Amino acid sequence: MKNSRMEEIGKVLSEAESILVFTHLNMDADAVGSSCALVREFRRLGKKSWVLFNDSETADNLRFLLGDLTTDDPSVIEKPDVCLAVDASETTRFPRVADKFLSGKIRIAVDHHEIKDTDWEYNYIDPSAGAAGELVLKLFDVMGITPERGSAEALFAAISSDTGNFQYNNTTKETFLSCARLCDFGIRPNAVSNALYECVKPEKLRLQSEAVSRMEFLLDGRIVMSCLTEEMYEKTGAVPNDGEGIVAELRSIKGVEVAVLLKEENGKTYGSFRAKNEANVRVFAELFGGGGHDKAAGCTIEHSMKEAYPLVREAAVRHFSKAFEEMEKAGESIGWNS
Repeated sequence: MKNSRMEEIGKVLSEAESILVFTHLNMDADAVGSSCALVREFRRLGKKSWVLFNDSETADNLRFLLGDLTTDDPSVIEKPDVCLAVDASETTRFPRVADKFLSGKIRIAVDHHEIKDTDWEYNYIDPSAGAAGELVLKLFDVMGITPERGSAEALFAAISSDTGNFQYNNTTKETFLSCARLCDFGIRPNAVSNALYECVKPEKLRLQSEAVSRMEFLLDGRIVMSCLTEEMYEKTGAVPNDGEGIVAELRSIKGVEVAVLLKEENGKTYGSFRAKNEANVRVFAELFGGGGHDKAAGCTIEHSMKEAYPLVREAAVRHFSKAFEEMEKAGESIGWNS
């Protein structure tokens, strides 16, 4: 895959009259914030632009970012000049609207996930970036865009969330510099943080309680595994997107190195994997056709929870027992007692 220069991408977008922005299934704050910031600024430039969601359900704590910027109707722009994928580089990450993405006269991917290959005309893939929001800010710079406060706050939500509120090891000097620059555009960090982290629905807490009650510890407590089933959504009154963030809560347990959360929806199972120290969950996700980052990854399994859970459980024990053994031989501290 050939990486394009950001200046090249900025020039193409500046010349386009219509731009559809795409992002991944099970949208997080980075996906929603980055894509909405782009559309907000494209419209300010007089372009016809929308975020085309693969799925219309948005987590309750992310809806403050949406405004009138999003749609789930692929016909909103009949023949877009540019289709831009953000925080997702491959059409497997947005399958419902993949054909629409392919219909764009020019296809572009801007992403911070490790990927194998893409076939698009322009790509800017930087796995060293803490969030797609950091890359969007760079894109604004090369396009000469000074984002308005709403766009800047969307990028702050994207960056702060995808770095675990600046706790994950993908947090870099560039991350803090990006957020410092966003302060120059009038962002209100406390207001954004309150919307993201302090507006939890009771249904979400009940769902989290269900996940906690079903925790299973493997490999002497170094792995914790749980699930969210369709019956659990019905019991708690929650929706699948209310599962966002629960895997991070599981990872926070003392002694845990890897957290595995499986979420059932429409006959499929979505895996969310998180690592605390040296373990690599991206490699594990790739066993199921998924991907992501070394410390945060996921996959889609074409089976119900009943079939998927034992498959993932067995694979986790097999894969991580070997990985932990190799790390111990290499003298690396896994840190499960920290």
